[in-house]
Amino acid sequence: MIVNENLIKQSSIVLEAKDIAYRYGAVFLDSLNLVEGATYTFSANLDLSEGSEGKVIVFDKTYTVYSKISMFSTKNRSGLTFVYKGDSTHRIACYAGLTGSTDGVSARYTNIKLEKGDKMTPYLPHKSNVKPENQAIFPIGGGITKSTLYSGDKGVGLC
Repeated sequence: MIVNENLIKQSSIVLEAKDIAYRYGAVFLDSLNLVEGATYTFSANLDLSEGSEGKVIVFDKTYTVYSKISMFSTKNRSGLTFVYKGDSTHRIACYAGLTGSTDGVSARYTNIKLEKGDKMTPYLPHKSNVKPENQAIFPIGGGITKSTLYSGDKGVGLC
């Protein structure tokens, strides 16, 4: 199974209940050194005080919707895939429910992940949020691909 690196340090967005019709928290993309024209997937788990869906939208700097609107469910992990276009993809807005009807609704987006590619893979914290002794090193390539058992005057082994 392939698990892609998490590109953002932020692990959650917590929105307390307020009387605001368009309550959201954002992940800003400007400082992440994303590759222009590359595809990325944002994913998270969602808990709401009311309802079962929250909207997630990619906006540009003028709050014009760049991507399709994605509905995140409280029932399972949800994701949104988009192509990074610099200023056209400025922030990912995570709403406390449905836009226009977030009055009094609290929301928790947890296990937030932004990864390169068009597939959502299991959550993995950003490497800076993991203690060095808990980080694993996975070599690229290498390893035994073919082995032959041999027997000689110095014993038995693999070559």
